[in-house]
Amino acid sequence: MIRGEVTTFIDWKKNFLILSTSFLLSGLIVSVVFIGLVFWEIKEIEKAQALDDELRVLSQSIINAETEAQPVNTFESKLVLAKNLLGSHTNWSNYINFLEENLLKDVYLTSAIGADTKGKYSLSLKGKDFSDIEKQIKVFKNNELVKDVWVRSGKVAEANKNQLLINRGVDFNLDFELVDNFFKQ
Repeated sequence: MIRGEVTTFIDWKKNFLILSTSFLLSGLIVSVVFIGLVFWEIKEIEKAQALDDELRVLSQSIINAETEAQPVNTFESKLVLAKNLLGSHTNWSNYINFLEENLLKDVYLTSAIGADTKGKYSLSLKGKDFSDIEKQIKVFKNNELVKDVWVRSGKVAEANKNQLLINRGVDFNLDFELVDNFFKQ
């Protein structure tokens, strides 16, 4: 020992009660906290399980609703297609009426009506003589529904065996362009 140092002695019998009480209280506090944490964990697991069950029910409800909505969605798609189809519908009645009103009585169609994607139409016509071509062009030019009109070709019609040379007539191709909204009227 070093000089001037005092030796301390612990009286274990006297302090045993305080020491054991401290250990017991510490153990009791740790045990209570541990048991509290275990109960809290059990409660949180139950809440999570309840949320998981609720989520599963909601997911199934969504799947059922989507299945039930499928016919409605299909019908809605069909309605949209029908609306688009009706919006772009070509009113051929107007076109036929237009031809009936604007073709001369001595001029008639000799073949099907031709058209392209740019709104230009072509008619193969037959008239009595070359003056019918000029008259037909004037009728179309005077119509406000016609943007432009021109003749691609004109020739004396070929005679068949039973026709006289004088009555053959004139074949011509009349091309024209109608106003853009003609078929929407």
